[in-house]
Amino acid sequence: MNKMTIRVNEHIIIREITPNDAESLIEYVKKVSGETNFLTFSPDEFKTTVEKEKNALKKYSVRDNCLAIIAVDNENRVVGMLDFEGGAKSRTKHSGEFGITVLKKYWGKGIGRSMITYLIDWARDLRTIRKIDLKVRSDNSRGIKLYKNIGFVVEGEISRFFFINGVFYSVLCMGLKID
Repeated sequence: MNKMTIRVNEHIIIREITPNDAESLIEYVKKVSGETNFLTFSPDEFKTTVEKEKNALKKYSVRDNCLAIIAVDNENRVVGMLDFEGGAKSRTKHSGEFGITVLKKYWGKGIGRSMITYLIDWARDLRTIRKIDLKVRSDNSRGIKLYKNIGFVVEGEISRFFFINGVFYSVLCMGLKID
């Protein structure tokens, strides 16, 4: 699939990330990480510079089994992000895991579903990726419902994956086979 832009609605588009997005991504991640405890890090744990972020983003253009996309509004503000990284070795290159975030203000507007659909279409067109995996906190019912509706299946559970404010949380491992 060539780089493409898709429109979610009249206000939101999804496109691939470029190193030029580094500064706005840092701002976005700091904001989104403070809106939910479902992420693997808190706002004070996300520490990077624009230069480091630019270098991190370059891997998505160098490796053919990695993808990073963002949802942006009409003013080019990031409102959602998805990144997928396939295996680095020949035996694992066919599969990978993604992470996804959407600003709370935009939950329930189809942005997450659109970004995941973009990922699946990209994987099918690429024909290298045969499996897409994710981890989701077991009490994230909205996320689990979305993933199941798209076709992901629960493949296992990891207990005590998160430890937040003195409480352990499990994650479900979910996967989608790409034919």
